[in-house]
Amino acid sequence: FFFSSRRRHTRSSLVSWARRCVQETAVEAAVKAIDSGNVEANCAENGIGLIKLMGRDVGHIAMHASLASRDVNVCLVPEFKFDLDGEKGLLKYIFEERLKKKGHCVIAVAEGAALGVRDRKTT
Repeated sequence: FFFSSRRRHTRSSLVSWARRCVQETAVEAAVKAIDSGNVEANCAENGIGLIKLMGRDVGHIAMHASLASRDVNVCLVPEFKFDLDGEKGLLKYIFEERLKKKGHCVIAVAEGAALGVRDRKTT
């Protein structure tokens, strides 16, 4: 009885360890892609590095990779709503603030981020 209980515990901890390793590997791969996008953005005047991340749990991976690389200026995930234009819109931030001040911008986009775009208010 003790042996079978111990085997179940070992099996569940191996599964959780494997899931954690897969996510860490995905974050590491995303960080490498972000680093490449940063190099591309820095090589051109007013360059924009756009990194599209695809896959399962990609919002979570995009956020962790953005924090890990420290090069991402904008991280778009489907879980958070944002405006494209307007006073506090994404386009105004990119073109009028980021590119004018620093000359480049790195954007990480998670799969499904278009779901986070708020609808324009029609008048």
